[in-house]
Amino acid sequence: MVERILEETERTRKVPRDAFIFAASPPTAGKTTQTIFLAETTRARLVRGKDIVPELIHVLDTSRDLIPDRTFLPSLRVTLDSLTAGRVVLDNIPRTTEQAEVVKKWGEGNGVNLHLVELTLSEEEVVGRVQERRVCPDCGESYHPLLKPPKEAEVCDRDGSQLARKNGDDPTLARKGYQHHQKLGSEILGVFEEVATIHRISASGTVYETARRMFTELSPHIFYKGEMADGYFKLRDVLDENGFRHIFISGMPVFMYEGRALMKDFDILVPNSEIEQVASALHLKVGEKDSSVAYTRFADIGPGVEIVSNLQVKAGKMLVPFDFDFLWEEARIVRFMGHECRIMGLEDLILFKAALGRSGPDDWGKHKDDLIDIEGLIGAQNVDWDNLVRRARILGMEARLKEKLSALGSEVKVGF
Repeated sequence: MVERILEETERTRKVPRDAFIFAASPPTAGKTTQTIFLAETTRARLVRGKDIVPELIHVLDTSRDLIPDRTFLPSLRVTLDSLTAGRVVLDNIPRTTEQAEVVKKWGEGNGVNLHLVELTLSEEEVVGRVQERRVCPDCGESYHPLLKPPKEAEVCDRDGSQLARKNGDDPTLARKGYQHHQKLGSEILGVFEEVATIHRISASGTVYETARRMFTELSPHIFYKGEMADGYFKLRDVLDENGFRHIFISGMPVFMYEGRALMKDFDILVPNSEIEQVASALHLKVGEKDSSVAYTRFADIGPGVEIVSNLQVKAGKMLVPFDFDFLWEEARIVRFMGHECRIMGLEDLILFKAALGRSGPDDWGKHKDDLIDIEGLIGAQNVDWDNLVRRARILGMEARLKEKLSALGSEVKVGF
């Protein structure tokens, strides 16, 4: 067990470090919203101005231009040097060429792959958005009645705070801000053009349309396979248009619960009665997988993305059915690539990994270690042990679960 943990640690260390810099974009382009979407999806460390100079948050609420670089830059250097996460997202940083030089040197000196994300809008689009924009004073999420309306009028979806107008949101000031952006944005781009990958993404339309463009563009840099975002969005179109339910299972939930370093694939469970309809809408045929550890019906959407159903795991001499409705009971809602979706509940995910119980190469030559995944999940989350045992009993998995958890060591609460 120790050797496998060390092996996994070595693989984790090889994960490249990436910094996604949202800058050189005009006001109202949606930088903060898109940084939140990206950080949620990739579990990246999100860094904002208030993280750099928390004692000056009241100034940031109006304009960071009021904070001289002689005050901001030293704190920026300290914050950047303290970052250890594999992925970092900078929200509206840098805002001056001097700040850009600091970020550039930090990236070069620490082996960080820099990605500058420039969201583009016309001047008229900016002015039109300013008049209706609202912002949450607590979490910073932005809203617009047409482009991104809150579920409840004037109330933040995330924390229930009352929304407010953003200081400085005035059409005349917006035009001045746009002209200032044009000049400053080109200067910041000039700093990064030789050292960063530049991603220019249209911010026209709704925030969800922008998110789709952004994740499709960044997919090669945030997912195991570059086509994964495009494949999932195509699937979402079909699911949403037809009202089909779906649950992410296996790898993606392990990543979202912070039990793994990379999001390698999207395995998406749909009801047994609907897999033929979903596949037909995508002009695909349903096949069968009957491996040494599981049986399921499936259709490949694209590289790294597939839908599955009739999911049954071969746990020793047992055949454990992970039925859609059973998993739906405990599924948790997360926001992924800007859209709400459901992932396996934590306790069900642990049961699923315990049932599989793989270690080493699978039938297709891919490395699997379900015990390490379980250990990562237990270490990162608060497991409801009573619920875990209750769910195990429904599946008849008490002995299997106890066997796999016991292998992790006596410090793990088996719960039987």
